[in-house]
Amino acid sequence: MSAVYKRVALVTGSNTGIGLEIVRSLAKKATPSTFPRATSRLVWTRSPSSKPTLDVSSTESVAAAKDVIEKAEGRLDTVVHNAAISCMAESAGPLKESLANIQATFDTNLLGLIRVAQAFVPFSVVATDMASNAHMASPKGRLHQTISYNTSKVAANSYIIALAKELEGEVKVNTVTPGFTTTKLNGFAPGGRTPRQSADIIVPWALLGPEDKDKTCRFWGSDGELAW
Repeated sequence: MSAVYKRVALVTGSNTGIGLEIVRSLAKKATPSTFPRATSRLVWTRSPSSKPTLDVSSTESVAAAKDVIEKAEGRLDTVVHNAAISCMAESAGPLKESLANIQATFDTNLLGLIRVAQAFVPFSVVATDMASNAHMASPKGRLHQTISYNTSKVAANSYIIALAKELEGEVKVNTVTPGFTTTKLNGFAPGGRTPRQSADIIVPWALLGPEDKDKTCRFWGSDGELAW
């Protein structure tokens, strides 16, 4: 992590679970020389009235949040895209899965990622050439059980690879998966990591600095790098 690089961060999906813990961790690490601001529903260091409310399934909401950040900060350096829905409770397998579930999940998990990238990444590139984008992915396996969620994440990874190649040398783009975590997303299924434990895996990727030139287009998990 750079010791002198000041930055402004946006964390999507940060009202609960892993996203909330990511913001808390970034806020604790905030110093005048590292992360002076963490932007989210939890932490916004300027007036509460300027706090952006971001719904990644709405192009208008994403544009409005960008406008708030641009006027308040003048730039955005780091995007941690954590927002996602699962529809796991309604999953019915590949032949019976509701098309409405698939459409809703893709609208948030894939198109939401694309909306955020298209809105904020050009802004970040203009502001600084050392921005970082850590995207939350899902662990391998069980693809036959949660059709809407897992297929949307596979599609999102494909987009992340394309984005990383497009922005190589300008913006670092990575996928980070903390593995099974007990959160609202999976109905608080027991036996997983806590949101704080998972956030600890993700946060270092949100703190990449100029010295981390080779850390882009990576797929990273709790045990190290994974194959795409």
